[in-house]
This record gives sequence, C-alpha cells and structure tokens, in this order.
Amino acid sequence: MQISLECGKWKASINTLGAELDRLYDGEAGEEILWQGDPDIWDGTAPILFPIVGRLLNGQYRYGGNSYCMEKHGIARKSEFDVIDQTSNSVTMRLCSTEKSLEVYPFKFELDVTFILSQSMVSVDYVARNRGEGEMLFTIGSHPALNLHDSHAPYYIEFEKYESLDVYRIIGDLLETSGKPYLLNERRIELTPDRFDEGALVFKNIKSRKINVVGDGGEWIVSLDTSGAPHLGLWAMRGAPYVCIEPWFSYDDDAEVSGSLEDKPGIIKLAPSSEFTTGYTIAKEK
Repeated sequence: MQISLECGKWKASINTLGAELDRLYDGEAGEEILWQGDPDIWDGTAPILFPIVGRLLNGQYRYGGNSYCMEKHGIARKSEFDVIDQTSNSVTMRLCSTEKSLEVYPFKFELDVTFILSQSMVSVDYVARNRGEGEMLFTIGSHPALNLHDSHAPYYIEFEKYESLDVYRIIGDLLETSGKPYLLNERRIELTPDRFDEGALVFKNIKSRKINVVGDGGEWIVSLDTSGAPHLGLWAMRGAPYVCIEPWFSYDDDAEVSGSLEDKPGIIKLAPSSEFTTGYTIAKEK
C-alpha cells in the first residue's frame, strides 16, 4: 500500500512494504529527488536495513547456542509495516516481531519509522524498541538512492568535512579485511561512469555527518544528513542515473568474523524496555 504526503509543492510517497520511501518530488522545480526504481537496473529506492547491515558470513550467524540464517540487509525491507499514525505531511509505520521473524531473529522488537515532509526536506526517523526480557542485539542502516537528472553532466559527492579514508570493497560475498587508501584530507568524490565498476565503496568511521550530491557546476545540491551514523556506503549500477548514499551503523561481514552476533562490528546492545533512535534527512539546498 502506498501512503502519500504533501507539503506545499513537495510530495512524497512511502510503500508499507519495507516502509520504503519511493518518491520525493519537488513540484516547484518539477524534479524527482529520489530514484524511482527500474527492475531492469535496480528496483529499490530507499530500503531500510534491519536488524543487520550487509551480508553475513555464509549467510548465517550464531546466538545463544543456535545458528540462524538471514538474507543480506535483514528482514525489514521485505516485511509489511502497519500504519499507526498519519497526517497530511507525516506518517509513522511499525514493524513488530512475529513467530516467523523469531525463526531468523530471536528477539522481540518494535521498529517505528516516521516520515515527515516539509518544503524542501524529508526526515526519516527510526525508533527501535526491545520488547523482550533479555538484551536485544541489532544494527541498522539506510539505503536511499538520489536521482542524477543528467547522466552526462558532472556530479560529485561532497563531504561536510575533510576526510582521510580507506575504502573497503565487497569481494565475492564478503567485505575486504583490509582497506586501501582512497581519500587523503579530501572532501570530494567525482561520480564518473566507472566509479562503481568494482562495486560499492564502503568507508568506516567517517567524520562527516552531512553529505551532498552536487551537480550543474555547484548550482544543484541535495544534502543527506546521516544523524551521526559512523559508516557509509556509496553505490550505483554502472551508468545508472542515481547514487545511493547509505548511512550505516555496521557493515558486511569479512572473512575474519567469528560468526557470533555479539562479536559483529557495530552491533547495538539494547536493554529490555529500552529504545534506540536514529534516522536521516534528505534536503534540497537553495
């Protein structure tokens, strides 16, 4: 089911399947800010990654003496959310644990996702709650794809702060154990046609909270605020007119992980009856 939001000349829509933002439209400029999805290229738009980010070693993890299988990026993106509150410019959707989810993720949880549309911006806020009696282990990430309106025009990623970062690549189904130098006190990555020929760029422990996509000689700027997520993925299919800016609290397994969920890098440990909040915003700069 699609939920539509409006604020002034801006429009957004969200699919209750995965609580996935699938449209962000600037009516004043007549521009789709968000990639619209194409099954011949990539049919996603902005999936939510929960309760894991990326791939698991051999597609599984251990917890409490048992092994569990889980697909890449977890269960939320393929689950139906319930609408629990809605106004003309906002909606809150909720995913709760079920008997089926407990077979692959043995924790009782609630995940609320709230979308608030204002003129020139949408905020996406997450609240994860532990509804079990023991500690809840999880991580979370976002995967929004921003439209590039002219695939022949120069675009680049601009970090808020100067960054010195190694890049990690996915080799096979696992992350490289060692990164390679990529940025040295730099802020920009040009989005050349071959930028993602070797797959996604994964950066650990970034300093920047705000990341821009810039085009038209610096005149067109769409900004994503990560809310302080420590890790970042950048990705697109070759030549496709979008770029995914992905704030993550964890990342794919590498060959050296123990396989235990407690040891997964970036795992969040949430006490019973507690909650964890994060999210992101997408804004068009004036």
